[in-house]
Amino acid sequence: FPSHDRTAIREAHEEIGISGDQLTTGEIFTDDHGGWAYHTVIATAHDDLVAHEANDESRQVAWINIDQVANQNLHPSFANTWPQLLSKLQ
Repeated sequence: FPSHDRTAIREAHEEIGISGDQLTTGEIFTDDHGGWAYHTVIATAHDDLVAHEANDESRQVAWINIDQVANQNLHPSFANTWPQLLSKLQ
C-alpha cells in the first residue's frame, strides 16, 4: 500500500478494528488548507467487513447510506468538503 493508504488503514484498525485485507483502497481526496491538509483515502469495504468502536476516539460507528451522510453530525471541516468528496464517489 502507498504511504497515505497505510496510514489510513492503521487509523481504521486503531479506531474501528478493521484491517487492510478487508479494504480495497482507491483514490485519495485532499482537502488542502495551505500549509496543512486532510487526506481522505477512498476505499471499498469487502462484504465481510465488521467495524466497531475500538477506543475512546470512536464514539459511534455505523454504516449509513451515502445519501444520508450530509444529515449526520459531521466534523465542520469534513461537512464543508463533503460535496467535493461525494462527487468523487459517484
